[in-house]
Amino acid sequence: MTELILVFAFILVGVVTGIASGLLGIGGGIIFVPSLFFLLPFLNVDHTLLPVVVIATSLFAGSFASSSAFYSHFKKSNIDFKAALLLASGSIPAAFVTPYFIVDFDPFTLKIILSIILFIVAVKMLFEKKEKVINGLELKHLWLIPFGIFTGVLSALSGLGG
Repeated sequence: MTELILVFAFILVGVVTGIASGLLGIGGGIIFVPSLFFLLPFLNVDHTLLPVVVIATSLFAGSFASSSAFYSHFKKSNIDFKAALLLASGSIPAAFVTPYFIVDFDPFTLKIILSIILFIVAVKMLFEKKEKVINGLELKHLWLIPFGIFTGVLSALSGLGG
């Protein structure tokens, strides 16, 4: 019976995350990471490995949602491929290399980093006003490469996705 409840809980988290991502445009990691910290110990995940397993599981599950969203936007020609490729040229290598360092982090330190990132995101969501439109500001495309590196490291470090 416990296994059935656990399976239902994981499915529920996935469905809620998918709906929230689609409706609100939030990344799935915002829901996945806290949920996995709660649910994975029921699968006997070693507490010393929990932060790393949470991050990896969140990124794996989120990759399916991202792929689906990409395909939908691709069909509607909503993608700026130049910007996307510049972001990817920074984020892919950073996201690929960062996990090699994360596995050596102290689990408690990793929990602190994750907590700080989630706290910052929560505060930003709570206090953010309407979207600000900035006229006349043009971000140079080459800035997308270092921004991609930053988001790649942050994604791989937190499990929150891009």
